[in-house]
Amino acid sequence: MKALPNGRLLEHFGELTAAESILLEHAASGTPARITPRRPESGTRKNKVRAEFLRFLILGGDAENPVHERGINLRGAYIVGALDLREAQINISVTLEHCMCFQPVHLEDMQLTGSLSLNYNAIPGLSASRASISGSLYLNRIYSHGTINLIAAKVGGSIYVRGSYLYGLGEKALQMDGASVGGVIRVEDKSRVIGGFSLIGASIDGQLSCSDCTFQAIKGPAFSADHIIVRGAVYLTKGFHSIGLVRISGARIAGQLSLSGARFQAQGKRGTAWQRKGYEWRTPW
Repeated sequence: MKALPNGRLLEHFGELTAAESILLEHAASGTPARITPRRPESGTRKNKVRAEFLRFLILGGDAENPVHERGINLRGAYIVGALDLREAQINISVTLEHCMCFQPVHLEDMQLTGSLSLNYNAIPGLSASRASISGSLYLNRIYSHGTINLIAAKVGGSIYVRGSYLYGLGEKALQMDGASVGGVIRVEDKSRVIGGFSLIGASIDGQLSCSDCTFQAIKGPAFSADHIIVRGAVYLTKGFHSIGLVRISGARIAGQLSLSGARFQAQGKRGTAWQRKGYEWRTPW
């Protein structure tokens, strides 16, 4: 029989940690594996899950340890190592919530049939350029120390960013240039995006809604939406606060553009806070 690559059989991982054993059991039944009730601040013998082992289960396990159709649902784990799912074909939904991860999360060119939930996690950014997610992407109440990169990604559902703190380490904190979203993009509930939000050339079938949130430029604009195509409305409304330039030049918006209650603050003593050259309200398709 042809040998499988390393990391594709349970026997490749040797003795499992206590948390890994719990995750393996719940992966078979499709139920949530609750390791700790809240996000751990440090790794212990009871809460550690190796990124390679998590990858093994996300990819479906093996013949003797298959993963339930409901998918992976891991909560309260300390993830050790870099989670690498580049170019992976994943046929389940994945929920990783209340987890701590200090190493990179690589999802470039991943194809996921289902939704991806990363709520309440602490992560060093996210590399997911050109990823395809058939369901929705949940980034609620996360702490990200690095860029969340969704350039040219395709999300069949919606993208939600609620109550999150995203810090781009001097670069864009949230980048969706050229992304395609079948539902809505919502940034709200006191989210802070330090480094700016860029969705230049993105296509959104539903609404773009940003309220009760702050976008702060480090270099370049605080909010860049040039040449976006939005088949619904764009709401930059009550509680929207930009520190730095906001751009929507060349945007095509089928619905209304509402700025009710928004606050635009120029960066430094001089500068422009708002730029909207050449946007359209008519349906362009």
